[in-house]
Order: sequence, then C-alpha cells, then structure tokens
Amino acid sequence: MRRQKKKCHGYTVSMLILGLVLLMASVLYLPHLRQVLGAGTPDIARPAQKNQVIIPKLKLTLPLFDATTEQTLAKGATLWQGQFDKRPVITAHSGITNHPGFDRLDTLKKGDRFVVFHNSTQYTYTVTQKKTVRPAAVDSVKPIAGQSLATLVTCTPYMVNSHRLLVTGRRVKSATSTMSATITQIQRRQEQQIWKMALLGISGLLLFAGFAVGLTWYHKRRTVWA
Repeated sequence: MRRQKKKCHGYTVSMLILGLVLLMASVLYLPHLRQVLGAGTPDIARPAQKNQVIIPKLKLTLPLFDATTEQTLAKGATLWQGQFDKRPVITAHSGITNHPGFDRLDTLKKGDRFVVFHNSTQYTYTVTQKKTVRPAAVDSVKPIAGQSLATLVTCTPYMVNSHRLLVTGRRVKSATSTMSATITQIQRRQEQQIWKMALLGISGLLLFAGFAVGLTWYHKRRTVWA
C-alpha cells in the first residue's frame, strides 16, 4: 500500500513539473506564434500604410503606431509626440517578450542610420547624439529651428528602467534603392527567425505532450500489473 502511494506521489509530482514546463513554453512562444499567424488584439488597427521604424545596424523592423498606449507599445513603436515636419519622438519598450523593441538601441553610434516610413513617406536619419536623461526630461525634447531631427526613446538601464535613453538623428537624403534592398533583406531575415522560433516552440510542445502521454501509459500499465 505504501509503495502504491509512493508511486502515485511520484507520478503527481512528475505531471506537475511537466505542466509547469508546458506553461512556461506556451508563455515564451505564444507571442511568436501570434505574430506568424497574424493574430492581434482586435482594437489595435494595423497601419494602413505599413508605417515602420527600421534600424539596419540592429537588423530591426518595428510597426509604427500613431497612438501611444500600452496595447500599441506591446506591438511595436509609437509616435509619442511631435510631427515629422518638426521633430518626432518615437518610443518603444525594451525587455519584453512580444517583440525585441529598442532592446539594443544603446549600441547605436554617431553615423548609424535609422529609417521611418510614415504615411507613404520615407524619412532617413543619421545618428548625431545619444544621451541618458531622467524620465521627466523627455518632455523637454523640442524642435530646433533650421534642423530636421527625430528622436528614438526607450527605458534604460535594461530591465531597471530608471532613466530614458534618447537617440537623436538628423534627416539626410534617402538612398531609396540601396535602403529598400537593405530593408527587404532585414524583413526576410526577421520572418525566417519568427518561423524558426514558431517551429521550435511547436516541436517542444509536441515533445512534451508525447512525454506526458508516454508517462501516463507507463504508470497505468504498472498500476495494472501491480
């Protein structure tokens, strides 16, 4: 009798551990699967003109939304303040699982470029300044007469978020053909990475599901023979 109780206890613990592993795997891979399958929150409108922020050095492409809310930030970058004829301030999260966001924004240096597509217009900027400020100082980012600037903003340090990293760029002439080819390569690479992550997640879930079925069958068989 004690032996049977011990077996049942071991079986229960095994299933609990398996359940926790499956839950963690689902949490990690669900955002990637949702992105691949085109799922999204119904109240978030996808940009009709495919507004995007692209940073070639980081191999990063993010959708750009005009409204800044927790829902839009969970999907990509947002136009936080300003207009493109003045000085747009574009923000994105860092350290979340839904998308890479501006996780590596701090690696940009002077001379690096970032591109923004907004309402069918391409804006190309060269990084001229990078600095860290208190959160309240972001509100003081204003247009400068005679200069066409844009600023990218994210929280810093990574996972601490006590300050804000500001990366400012000056608008330059867009090399349309070269930049378009670079953008296409980045987008294809990201799509491939998403599919790889999705397939890896599905394979992992199937593997654990098979293990659960096998473990259940094994314990049932031992119980019958006992």
